[in-house]
Amino acid sequence: MNEGSSKVLLEHASRLSGFLFAAVYGAGFLITSIHHAQFGISEFGLLRARIFSSGLLFIALTALPMLMVARVFGIFGLRKAVGIGISSSSEHTQHLRVSLTLAFFVPCVAIAGLCSFLMANIMQEKQWGWQLTMAGVLLLMAIGLEERRNFDRHPMKCILAVLLAVTFEFIVTLRYYDERVLWLSVWFYTVGISAVLLYGMWLNPDDRPRMEWEFWAVTFLPVLLLLFASEIYGGMLQFYGGGAPMPVTLQLANKTQACGSVEEEVLLIEETGEGYYFLKRSDQKLSYFLRRDEICGMRLSVRGSHISAFGPGEGRPVFPAN
Repeated sequence: MNEGSSKVLLEHASRLSGFLFAAVYGAGFLITSIHHAQFGISEFGLLRARIFSSGLLFIALTALPMLMVARVFGIFGLRKAVGIGISSSSEHTQHLRVSLTLAFFVPCVAIAGLCSFLMANIMQEKQWGWQLTMAGVLLLMAIGLEERRNFDRHPMKCILAVLLAVTFEFIVTLRYYDERVLWLSVWFYTVGISAVLLYGMWLNPDDRPRMEWEFWAVTFLPVLLLLFASEIYGGMLQFYGGGAPMPVTLQLANKTQACGSVEEEVLLIEETGEGYYFLKRSDQKLSYFLRRDEICGMRLSVRGSHISAFGPGEGRPVFPAN
């Protein structure tokens, strides 16, 4: 490689790095802003690692369903056969796409369940929840094997069977799992199917010139960000870049209007240069603010409880607040 080629390569790499950084930071900033607005918080630091980690979480949970759907539909160059390969005649191609579109919800549920470790205070699935989920997966695999042999002969019956399997999986998720697992499944499904639709429009030379890309950019993308910020981000642990309130015990210099005692168990939302925003209960939508000089110390609590993270009843201050 000569010097000129190396210079061009470095220029492209630097531009791509700059674009990725801007995309990650921009997504993180918008998501954090929308999430904080739900609690009446308008002030937070612009140059914080949390904004960047929020953007990384968004990118990761967006890329995952796109990778999944690329394997299912054979797009973005990922055309190697995996799983149960189902083919159809040209007259039933649309039927097969409908079947695959419906079936994609089941792996979304399974992956969302595996990603539940990212969630704060996650409610363990009820008895038989995981077993019924796997039953739905096995049922869909059995339908796939039948489609592989007889899809062209009975396309509508195959679609109906897939719809029944997906309905079963949806009811199991709604009935036996934490609500956030269902929302994450819906997120994976929405992103994946949207990627398929947009990819199909881009490949079609007749539809591409008529496509109002600017309209989709200013409508669809904000809807995705709003969905993620309101239903996904707030349930994810801050350790992984999420915005779930963190259980802490505040040690105050004096009683305040918000806190009736000098030691108060609260849910920390945000830290700023001036102080801390917190909730007194998880179902609250209006946050309280305490200045740094009003707080003597703070100790973390175990996820989902107010037991100290440093041992039973042995919580130690994480840092002095002032």
